[in-house]
Amino acid sequence: MFKSKIIIILLFLLIGCNDRGTQKSDTFIKNSKGEIYIVILETIQQEGIKPTYLTNDEVETLNKILPKAVKQMNLDLKKMFKDFPSKWPNLVVNLNNYKRQYFPYIINKTGEKEVYINCFCQVNNDYWKTKEVMVLGGGNCFFYGKINLNTGKFHDFMINAPL
Repeated sequence: MFKSKIIIILLFLLIGCNDRGTQKSDTFIKNSKGEIYIVILETIQQEGIKPTYLTNDEVETLNKILPKAVKQMNLDLKKMFKDFPSKWPNLVVNLNNYKRQYFPYIINKTGEKEVYINCFCQVNNDYWKTKEVMVLGGGNCFFYGKINLNTGKFHDFMINAPL
């Protein structure tokens, strides 16, 4: 009887001590000021991908990789607009000024988890918390790209309509 009570208690402890990092992430993530700055939305079903969710650890990983992707994007923009030096300073992205939308999915061909990221600096209402923000133009106030969580690589980062 005593052994079975010990086993039950141990089972409760094991179940109750679930690692927060592997739990499904919250939909809304706040910054240090208590403002929502990241929203995780469901990816629309498309051929070749399957919508999925993000864990807390994966959100943390994205938040470590994204600044590197933005830094590389800024360098790429500088090279791209080397013949227009007066335009380039207006294209630089400072990630701290942006709201973010994360759309996680599984690539069916490889089984890898990737996240499409939308970032924008102007928000007129709460629409962005439930629907993908899409704009025509927007310059450096809107940029996007993808991060592969299995490889840690990023690609397709670009501001919207740079000139």
